[in-house]
Amino acid sequence: MDDVYAVFLSNNNISVNDIMRALHKDVREYIFEKIYLGMKSDKKKMHRIIRIYQQNRDNCDAVRKIISIFFKNYEMSQEDITWIDGCLRAALRKKETRKSISKEIRTGIWNKQNKRCALCGKPLNLSNAQLDHIIPWDFVGDELNDNYQILCARCNKQKNNRIATNIKQIISRMINEY
Repeated sequence: MDDVYAVFLSNNNISVNDIMRALHKDVREYIFEKIYLGMKSDKKKMHRIIRIYQQNRDNCDAVRKIISIFFKNYEMSQEDITWIDGCLRAALRKKETRKSISKEIRTGIWNKQNKRCALCGKPLNLSNAQLDHIIPWDFVGDELNDNYQILCARCNKQKNNRIATNIKQIISRMINEY
């Protein structure tokens, strides 16, 4: 790694592993987003994806075929394939109405995040904490487990309906944007 990058990361208390983990998540989420938007905008692709799932007993093989429709010569780990499979299945079975999230679940997420915004790290009271879908509701509804995070109002507004914000989280924390 070039010295300038090493110095930058060191000066800002960012590890290479943190950057690589965030980049990995962003790429994986980007791939899901492109598949989702492609099947949403093109009914033929949507039906083709459903057929691929119906014709393949192994969901991972089905997902690999689906990915190949959108990305040529791209390989993913078994873990990533499984994650995309979960997102695609959630998208295909998404209900039209939002599920009510209990105060207990909301409080549990807030506590798990040490009472801080998941993006910028700003301390939050439960009264000003906003529940957010990590993969936006428009994409997967409430069909994914562990798809919630607590955000401050500013970060929730900025994130809006976006996917692949993991690198941005590191930047927000680094410059303490709150």
